[in-house]
Amino acid sequence: MILFQPEHIYPILFGQKTETRRIWNKQRVKVGTIHQAKVGKDLFQKDTYFAKIRILDVHTEKLRWISIDSAKREGYDSIEAYQAEWIKINKEWNPDQEVYVIHFELVEENEASPA
Repeated sequence: MILFQPEHIYPILFGQKTETRRIWNKQRVKVGTIHQAKVGKDLFQKDTYFAKIRILDVHTEKLRWISIDSAKREGYDSIEAYQAEWIKINKEWNPDQEVYVIHFELVEENEASPA
């Protein structure tokens, strides 16, 4: 399971968001695995997810290395828009922060989801 913000549901379902950055202590996903994509309110509900996604690539990089192409794969029109969302979620932008970058593809939409 991978948690997303509610505003990321439709960009994922429409193929506009195919990448996410995470602050993890260790790598939590492996290439080729399929995970349920959930929002926080669905965390403890076993069968409630809005999609299943397949992990295509996982690597680490510093936040400052984000490119405009990566920002677009994150679902944003600019690096500045992505930075603003990062700060909203994580409370600060530290360009030296090492993050996991997860590339994924939509495998299945859960039509029963309240997305």
